Amino acid sequence: TVSFRYSNEWFKDFTESSGGLDSVGGTVISSSGSKWKNVATLSLNYTLYDFGTRSLRVDSAKLETEQTRRQKEQREQDVSLQVLDLFSRGWRLQTQQNIQQQRLELAEERYALGQRLYQAGTVDRIKVGELAIDVAETRLIVEQLERQFSDILWALTELSGQCYELTTTFVPLAASDASPVTIALLPEVQALDLAIEAKQNEVDMALRRFLPTLNLYSSYTFYGRDSSDWSQAFSDLDDTNFSCGITLDVNLFNGFGDLAQFERLKLEKEYLQLQREKKVAELTTRYQTLKYRADQSPYNAQHWSRTRRTLEEQRDMMTRLSQQQLRDQVTQIGQQLDLLEQQLQVRLDEIEQMTALNQLTLLSAYQFRSDF
Repeated sequence: TVSFRYSNEWFKDFTESSGGLDSVGGTVISSSGSKWKNVATLSLNYTLYDFGTRSLRVDSAKLETEQTRRQKEQREQDVSLQVLDLFSRGWRLQTQQNIQQQRLELAEERYALGQRLYQAGTVDRIKVGELAIDVAETRLIVEQLERQFSDILWALTELSGQCYELTTTFVPLAASDASPVTIALLPEVQALDLAIEAKQNEVDMALRRFLPTLNLYSSYTFYGRDSSDWSQAFSDLDDTNFSCGITLDVNLFNGFGDLAQFERLKLEKEYLQLQREKKVAELTTRYQTLKYRADQSPYNAQHWSRTRRTLEEQRDMMTRLSQQQLRDQVTQIGQQLDLLEQQLQVRLDEIEQMTALNQLTLLSAYQFRSDF
């Protein structure tokens, strides 16, 4: 280190007999009597050997920079996954809204037919009441879905800063092929790895405080004095001296402070290691779940395709077989409602499948190779 120091002192000699040597600012001046004393010193100090403490400080600074970058990438990943989750939920709610709206229209049509049958004396009041309850429950579900859909749009607005209207339509996610994910290369795990390594450096530096350090020092000093005028003493810096030397500094005892800090840093490192194990286990479980869903994609796609064809065939068959009698129309509407429930479940399964594939793609995109 290079430093500069200026000192101004008033030295009072009460006995007027303490002449000889006195000091100011760490510099010895040969003089006697009361006076103003000024010293300007330029110093250079350099650690020759400290058992690697200096290199550990440099490594810690690099690790801190790298850890900040990892944390930034982790925040970006979290936001991306959050947006994907909101999009998936919005897509799911939109699908439910469409199906439930169709159910509501069919339920209202069935209720109207039920009233006509009641007036004709074909069905009793209880049956008509059941049909009315079904309409009310379906309408309540539609309203709840609209509120939930509005909450999703508001959450997306807060994240993106773009306003979304209730008429917003979510485009279905496309399937994507994700690269294999290595848990140890994900930003949150690498951030913890860097934190553990930085903490280990702190432990090593704390341990080295018990060891001696070899230092080189030097100084070049200007000094002056005046018995009455302090400014004159400042301008009279004609005397100079130069000194240099080597010191060996050993910390013998400081009240167990260094030892307590060393033990604390060790415990903090162990805590970070436990946090890493917990995070790895959490991410491994999450990844395996997503991968299992993704691996089922080809089978599920074929299954959903067959299911949709079957549902379409059943609906066409019911339309052809239906007669124009009111009772048959009520039965047909009930069967159509059942088919809509099955159709909704198929679509929700597809949404879950596409979401899992895209989450895997995001995770694989945020992997990093260690370069430190």
